[in-house]
Amino acid sequence: MVKATLRLIFVASLCVGLTGCAEVLVSFAGQFLGEALKQAFPPKLSSVNPFQLAQTDRERCRDFTRKGVAVTEPLGIAIPTNEGEVQTFEATTWRLHAEGERASQRDAKAEGTLAITEQSVLLVPPPGTAGVRIPYEVVLGVELNPIFPYSVTVRSCTGRFETFCFWRREPNTIDPESAAAATAQLTTRVAAFQATTLKATDTPH
Repeated sequence: MVKATLRLIFVASLCVGLTGCAEVLVSFAGQFLGEALKQAFPPKLSSVNPFQLAQTDRERCRDFTRKGVAVTEPLGIAIPTNEGEVQTFEATTWRLHAEGERASQRDAKAEGTLAITEQSVLLVPPPGTAGVRIPYEVVLGVELNPIFPYSVTVRSCTGRFETFCFWRREPNTIDPESAAAATAQLTTRVAAFQATTLKATDTPH
């Protein structure tokens, strides 16, 4: 950042009294701003797979879709008792957005408890409200937002992006610690589940 500042001052001093130098100055200012933003918000991504749909992912998604495995939004969803060990995060907001959309472009669909099992991740809302269940078979990636570190996005091969924001009920503030813990737990469990699932699928019968 210091080097960028010195370069900007140097160019500005050369431009004094010269015509046609504004474009050069603006260009260097843009570079300076870019470097400053990179230092202010370094990438801190944690993902299971890149967020690009590879051919193998397309084939896997089609296979599971034919078998009826998909992201669902059921009413009366509860924390499952048949999916192994469960870790919960009580204060969570869920937003859904599609390819090309930002999470902020849609209102929150529900608030409730995020449950991470050994087979899926779920948002369990209050009674009478629809939640969401994302089976690990269709998960493509898990990302902790580098700029808003209390926000975690789960992408599935159905083209959906489910964003979960974590906060503390008291004193009603954001909760980046829970977001980081959920990301780590979810990343580990998705990777382990998919490794076992793919191995079983590849085993000849």
